[in-house]
Amino acid sequence: MNTPKTLTACCTLTAAALVPADHAVRDHSAPPPLTPVRSLVKADTPPEQGLLVRDQIVVQFVTEATHSIAESRAMRVGSTGLDSLDVIGYLLDVTNIEPQFKGSSPEKAAAIGAPDVSGYHVVDFNPQLVTPRELCAIYNANPLVLRAEPIGLHPIYADVNDTYFSYQWHLDQSNDSDIDMPEAWDLQTGSEQITVAILDSGVRYYHDDLGGQGASSLQNARGNLWRNTAEDAGQAGVDDDGNGFIDDYLGWDFVSSPIYTCWNGEDCTGSDNDPRDFNGHGTHCAGIVGALNNNGFMVSSVAGGRGNGSFSSDGNGVRLMSCKIGHSAQYSGSEYGFVSMNYAAQALYYAADNGARIASCSWGSSNSGGIGSAITYFNAAGGLVFKASGNSNSQSADYMGSRSDVINVAATDQSDLRASFSNYGTWIDISAPGVDILSTYHDHNDAGTDYAAYLSGTSMATPLAAGAAALIWSADPSMSASQVWATLRDTADNIDSINGSAAGKLGSGRVNVEAALASLVLDPDPTGACCADFVCSIQTEIDCLLEGGTYFGDNVPCSQINCSPPDPNGACCLGTSCSLETEANCDAQGGTYLGDDTACDAGTCEPPANSNLLLISFRGNTPIPGIGTVRNDDIVSYDPDTGQWAMYFDGSDVAFNSGAIDAFCLLDDGRLLVSKSASISLDGNSFDDSDIMLFTPTSLGTNTSGSFEMYFDASDMQMTTNGEDIDGLAILPDGRLVLSTAGTTKISGVTNHRDEDLFVFTPTSLGENTSGSIQTYLDNSDVGLNNSGSEDVDAFHIHPDGRVTFSCVGNFTVSGLSGTDEDLVNFTPTSTGSQTAGAFEFFIVGADLGLATISDIGGYCEVER
Repeated sequence: MNTPKTLTACCTLTAAALVPADHAVRDHSAPPPLTPVRSLVKADTPPEQGLLVRDQIVVQFVTEATHSIAESRAMRVGSTGLDSLDVIGYLLDVTNIEPQFKGSSPEKAAAIGAPDVSGYHVVDFNPQLVTPRELCAIYNANPLVLRAEPIGLHPIYADVNDTYFSYQWHLDQSNDSDIDMPEAWDLQTGSEQITVAILDSGVRYYHDDLGGQGASSLQNARGNLWRNTAEDAGQAGVDDDGNGFIDDYLGWDFVSSPIYTCWNGEDCTGSDNDPRDFNGHGTHCAGIVGALNNNGFMVSSVAGGRGNGSFSSDGNGVRLMSCKIGHSAQYSGSEYGFVSMNYAAQALYYAADNGARIASCSWGSSNSGGIGSAITYFNAAGGLVFKASGNSNSQSADYMGSRSDVINVAATDQSDLRASFSNYGTWIDISAPGVDILSTYHDHNDAGTDYAAYLSGTSMATPLAAGAAALIWSADPSMSASQVWATLRDTADNIDSINGSAAGKLGSGRVNVEAALASLVLDPDPTGACCADFVCSIQTEIDCLLEGGTYFGDNVPCSQINCSPPDPNGACCLGTSCSLETEANCDAQGGTYLGDDTACDAGTCEPPANSNLLLISFRGNTPIPGIGTVRNDDIVSYDPDTGQWAMYFDGSDVAFNSGAIDAFCLLDDGRLLVSKSASISLDGNSFDDSDIMLFTPTSLGTNTSGSFEMYFDASDMQMTTNGEDIDGLAILPDGRLVLSTAGTTKISGVTNHRDEDLFVFTPTSLGENTSGSIQTYLDNSDVGLNNSGSEDVDAFHIHPDGRVTFSCVGNFTVSGLSGTDEDLVNFTPTSTGSQTAGAFEFFIVGADLGLATISDIGGYCEVER
């Protein structure tokens, strides 16, 4: 498209005083004098509501039309293949129709209980023939259309304020009208497992206080920026993680065409992988959340981790995902930033699918451009959306302000009073400092210099609140979104008493990060005491009154007691000094073991045996804490002792990208047995989706290499149908294989083996000439799993003691519990075979590992240690 279009998004800031890097503001020290800056005083301020994209609308088509459009796009851009729609396109010069949300599908939405957004399409048209609202009315009259809506545009604006204010007062000041960050940092500084999406004008990723020392390009920017590890390890120009975005190393620039007149030097065309900032607003918001802390450079942030005091290229704070949804444009002769609801919707969908838990949205909104469904999708994926309330000194809420599933943030000043510009009302959820907030900045008049700037607005309050939520989630990544929000909300400082007519209209109060984190922390283990989960033995005095051969009150046999002096009859006598060694609960509080009222220093503690390392693959591309997006041909490890994820097998390194890993298990010698969901040729061998291949590694992890050979040729066992695709496998100590299939299997030895069942294969030969016998191992219909499809057992591990840890394709219910496709359950059999019986218990809830609800475990194995 060459036609310029108006694009809007209201961002809220008021004051800017710039500090360049050669006068760098240091962490926890007074800033140098401010340098002169360009004037940003505006003439006519653009309206916060009512502006629309001139030449695009968003249309949600019915399923039939969606499928037809997908087929027609290959033949002619703008065609639907349906006469009643194509006549509209012909008469009104529709030049392009393309899906709004890449990678969306009904199945993907159903998996997380989100609305199906696969029918949403962006329609480009000739604005000289029809207005956006007129075209929406025409489409809405067509029965193949569920909804057509224009795309709202909302402005971002900034003015200079040369008055000097205290350095980062919002983090800590003497009157305590701040968010108590020094105290909070004693409890938590931020975790790399938590990602915050900055939906804004872009991010200056080469700012040294965001991207780290020496950051200069998409490829070398590190710091606290989110990085897509799959693209880092992949090939340039290739969509290595299959998420629909090529080389999205740091995020994405969703802006595809100009807004009004593009400001000179700004990037307003061509959606691409470079989300750099021009306006400065997005960089400022990003720095508030996660600028590098304690690195001796520029500013501090809420959740930016803690460095070692020196300038560094790497950070250990929360990760900042850069989503550019707007840019600088010329409005009435002045520079303003705008964002588009269409781009914001796409960014929310992208952020959810790529592991972001929090979206920071410092702009105005309207119910347009697909934003409503995108918000619902982000929340359904387990995220929190923080939104600026606006700078109109108004009690009116915009579209997102009226939604109960969006956290709306008002701004306060240095005295905990409502900022004079801040919107307020009963719809506000929480408040945060928003006046003269110092953070990182990009000045396009001096693009080669890193700046910090003082800006004011609810735009600044919003990332402060979002950063606080990120810090809470860092303290406990297993918390749900609702738990994180409840913690932030319930620990805010009530400021109603000093806010007059705004009382009751500033949400739950002003954010207090230290109070929020303190509410999560139990009394720590006393110095010198055992940590929780250690195995502890304590010598305790017991009552030596005997009754029936046991010590009265303790029910302990006399032979287990050490008494001095010993009783000549072999038992302790009344009045002797007796002690008993018992196991203690090692969750220590207040200097005693919980439940035992025994001083910690009375015990001897040993660390527990190491937990098994968990190896997991996923049925679809999945965001993993600390790694990024993991493809469906990768295997990752999770260490329960450290809570850390790592890449175990990188499928892209060995050309393993045809279909997902359906099943795998690890042999004692470190080799892997693997089955794929699609046919593939490797190392001169052809493997079907029912075969099992043997991978002999020469290296594993982020640089995987090795060779493949046939291990189990399913065609030799007459396993040839789609339903006989192997989707679960384990190997027993005696070398027999236990298998599960995607559907019903009819082979010798097993009659109508179903997808929830397991069968055991006893080989007489393996490899290219596979043979052996098959019997039922577990008939899971006997214990409550059915043939519904969602209860297909598609991942399992068999322990040496016979326990089976498994996951299912979808939601499942068995005796006493129910779970989802990202959960793991233990089954302890009391009998196996055709008369299976036993008991279930939860092993792992996926959310406890930081897995989003869109995660679907496809393969599972444990490394015994």
